[in-house]
Amino acid sequence: ESELPHPVKYHGCGAVAKLPHCGEAHASMVKAYLRYEHSGVFGVISSNSNVLFDASGRQVITGALENIAVWNIRQGSQVGTLSPELASSSSSAKAAAEVTHIALAPGGQQLAAGYSDGTVRLWDIASRTCQVTLTGHSGAVTCLGFSANGALLASGSADTSLIVWDVVGEAGLVRFKGHKDAVTDLVREMTGLAAVA
Repeated sequence: ESELPHPVKYHGCGAVAKLPHCGEAHASMVKAYLRYEHSGVFGVISSNSNVLFDASGRQVITGALENIAVWNIRQGSQVGTLSPELASSSSSAKAAAEVTHIALAPGGQQLAAGYSDGTVRLWDIASRTCQVTLTGHSGAVTCLGFSANGALLASGSADTSLIVWDVVGEAGLVRFKGHKDAVTDLVREMTGLAAVA
């Protein structure tokens, strides 16, 4: 004897209860799911880079192949592009390196961008100009992180090294080697940066 008001039945779809046939339940779930459609999209982003909000939270910064795109969320439009100056040579035309990772400095005025050719560029967000290009990695930059005061920048790479850069002096301070694979992430601690591979 069952104490339930209705007999319990097994319908072959993993549920034990008095339910409509599995196909009917599935159809109603699909209909409920289809109610929630996206309201729209803006722009096309084609990059392996991460996505960041600016300091105000009103704009999104994304990698867009070799460029960095700045999007106004409310307007749904691209409001700026940070494009590297490409050195053109008459003897060989080299394809531009793709943005692989971006990081915003504390205060939100400076942006670091890592590229697939191992370079790191520091950008001034307000003027949308590249301040310096740092070279030191032989593989794609996989992660970036600023120190709490923004004076240091760490970059990890597919070449298994981590470089700590002096942002003001525009030079590498130290290179850490010994990872068996790419450095995949950086974690900022209260006193500085720690690398996690």
